[in-house]
Amino acid sequence: MIACAHCGHESPSHSRFCGGCGRSLVAGALPAADTPLPFGCTLDGYQVFEEIGRGGMGVVYRGHDADLDRAVAIKVLPEALARHADVVDRFRREARAMAALHHPNVVPVYAIGRSGGLHYFVMKFLVGRTVADLLDQRLASRGPPIEVDEVVDVLVQTCAGLEHAHAHGLIHRDVKPGNVMVGDDGLVTLMDFGIVKEQRPTGRQTHTGLVLGTPEYIAPELARGKGPAGPATDLYALGVVAYEMLTLQPPFGGETPFEIVTRHLNDPPPRASALNPAVPPALDAVLLRCLAKDPADRWGSASELAAALEGLPGADRRRGARVPINRAFHSIADFLAQYATDVSLTGCFLRAREPLPIGTRVDLRFSVMGEDLVFIEGQGEVVRVVDQPPQPGMGLRFTRLTDASRQSLRRILEAP
Repeated sequence: MIACAHCGHESPSHSRFCGGCGRSLVAGALPAADTPLPFGCTLDGYQVFEEIGRGGMGVVYRGHDADLDRAVAIKVLPEALARHADVVDRFRREARAMAALHHPNVVPVYAIGRSGGLHYFVMKFLVGRTVADLLDQRLASRGPPIEVDEVVDVLVQTCAGLEHAHAHGLIHRDVKPGNVMVGDDGLVTLMDFGIVKEQRPTGRQTHTGLVLGTPEYIAPELARGKGPAGPATDLYALGVVAYEMLTLQPPFGGETPFEIVTRHLNDPPPRASALNPAVPPALDAVLLRCLAKDPADRWGSASELAAALEGLPGADRRRGARVPINRAFHSIADFLAQYATDVSLTGCFLRAREPLPIGTRVDLRFSVMGEDLVFIEGQGEVVRVVDQPPQPGMGLRFTRLTDASRQSLRRILEAP
């Protein structure tokens, strides 16, 4: 195997072009991997154990944080790639971008560092399987595609993570099955912002060796190299992931990256129901809009896509009755000080002595008495539980809010 000098993607040794970014491998190829880190070695106090993952921008190890006595995941940039300043810059930019995001559906970054010639950052250790693992299992066992309700649940939670990233001006640009983790508790986590793009330029970024993404999931605008990547770019890739979960094959395949990309550019998006009759027409329509060639024809935002998915007939049937949460407050200050923290348009954290279990669906109605009467109404789902002092409670993801509620939340967030 050889690794691309520009993006690190591993390709078979006979390859002439990178399967990740399409660049020539005739010159500038690097060894597929450095010698793995020794089991039990330490990086600035983090103990390193076995390798658990490998991607274009680094190797991920299971580790242990001795100071806080917790399991962690440590992503290390191979020394061969660390010789390239632009790759190091992208690697550190990934860590900074992820560290700026605080959302239950985005993997948290704890620290970033350098030990000798090794650049690394430390993340939460996630227990579960990636969507890629789930697909591999189905293919290996020749089982049926993933159930529609499960697919919708994964998509909605991924949308919540993307909406948070997009709200912070970050575009993932490599949404694919290997970057979506499904936890044992059902929580979906978006990972690997290795080719993240900041919508708000810092003035220090260059476009040298810019990575486009994985061919099977690349949006047409990225393939053409015309126009900036935006939220619609990630929604296209998510549509490809959804199609693959429902059919066990990507919508656009081919023998070479060029052939795959050409089909993304030219072929009409196929209907998942043609391969899986269990896919309802309404979901087919949602995915076809995700896979529109023109970004303007796709969903306007990740939250808009999530709302469409939540509104599908029978989308919530497997989870039982909703739990009502009705609270009234005298002022917005009381609402924020006494009950809700980390409030955003996609969710919040609610203080509660006895938090509801993860996966619980809730009906929301918060009323705030002030100069203006404010109602926040809609539906949500518990995605995180903290049952230890000093602040027990539950992380809530909004799955549906009224337009008036969104306007109210914007006023709350913009208030001094």
